[in-house]
Amino acid sequence: AGTRPEAFRPLFETGAALGARFVNAIAFDPEPARAGDNAAALAGLAAQHGLRLSLEAIPYSTVRNLDEAVAVLGSSTGGLIIDPLHLQRSGDGLSRVRVLDPDRVSYLQLCDAPGAAPSGLTRPARLPRNQAGADDDLAIEARAARLVPGDGELPLTDLTAMLPADLPVSAEVPNLALREELGTQEFLHRIRGGID
Repeated sequence: AGTRPEAFRPLFETGAALGARFVNAIAFDPEPARAGDNAAALAGLAAQHGLRLSLEAIPYSTVRNLDEAVAVLGSSTGGLIIDPLHLQRSGDGLSRVRVLDPDRVSYLQLCDAPGAAPSGLTRPARLPRNQAGADDDLAIEARAARLVPGDGELPLTDLTAMLPADLPVSAEVPNLALREELGTQEFLHRIRGGID
């Protein structure tokens, strides 16, 4: 609700200077119309710097699924992030991705997970990137317990086959326990191996 798009100009300038192509956005505004106005303003400002605002639908945010994300983006230049974990937990699934306008998709954010939503996850003392504490299992799973691609049950092969072959791909695999077990270097090698 307190978003002031112009305040993000320095971030967009820095992103452009670093060669970024996308800006990941998450909506927590309970007013869809205001969220849409802010998304449009942010998308326009990001585009001035050669960046594409990309909205991530997250089941524990106020934009919980792809339909809500498309509605918030409206006619703006913003795009969608396809995240297999959030697809699974929101109930969107592959059938919803199949009917998306491919031009609306910014990039694929790969990870893996069990098919069923978790319960009773341990609350980490500290989350990656100094994020605020998570108080529910979906948020903890997304922020600190994702699996390396290929280590879970999500239909990653089917998902990647239905998306454009030239779609940019990133990995989002925050897993505090596995990183501590393997060490940072080996953890990164495991993630790279899961993507390849």
